[in-house]
Amino acid sequence: LNYYNQEGVQRAVNYDRINFSVNTTANKGRFKIGESINLFTSKSETSNGPGTSPFVMHALPQLPVFNDSTLNGYGIPTREVAGQQNASNPALAMDLRRREARTYGVNGNVFAEVEIIDGLKIKSSLNFRANLSNTTEQNPRIDQGIAVSASGAPQYGITESNYTEWLSDNTITYDKGIGLHKFTVLAGATWRDRSIENVFVTGLDVREGLESVVGDNAIFGNGIIIHRNQSLLGRVIYS
Repeated sequence: LNYYNQEGVQRAVNYDRINFSVNTTANKGRFKIGESINLFTSKSETSNGPGTSPFVMHALPQLPVFNDSTLNGYGIPTREVAGQQNASNPALAMDLRRREARTYGVNGNVFAEVEIIDGLKIKSSLNFRANLSNTTEQNPRIDQGIAVSASGAPQYGITESNYTEWLSDNTITYDKGIGLHKFTVLAGATWRDRSIENVFVTGLDVREGLESVVGDNAIFGNGIIIHRNQSLLGRVIYS
């Protein structure tokens, strides 16, 4: 069991991760079996945007960082203040342009090996990996650049992603030594199946979950990618 926490050098940037792993192996005569399972969950919080440096480069000395008269209490780079410049407020960008990502996952492996005769082994293994990710992005309208009203409605985006992968390896290996000579022959087949599915919604004032959205400009989308690979492999080593 492992817990990891990291606070970024920039405020409002954090990363947490919890891992739980189990590994076992058993031997009985010419038979060997084993498994490993890893469960994990992570959470990251960052500023949603190009990064702190561009915001600092576009900051104006005459623009106050905080302003009690605006909707969220930050100085707004309006056209009256910034003119035609592409201005920004770094504090506003870091505090209000938020991106939170949560991931839940499991990785597993099961294998079995048998030595038929001395030096001749057959091994099969099955690997499994699955991740479920949920990402929420918040982009207040007040931080979209010059001449944007402080009363504009905030914009949100929610993305859910599912990743699954299966990998199967089946090999036969023969090791033989004759005096100073040693031979190793390996042959096998590999099968892999991977799929990635994404569902997203973006719009004004998106509520919790993908089903409830307020606003006529909401955009929905989804997509799926499937990869399937099969391969044969062989190797001969002499030393």
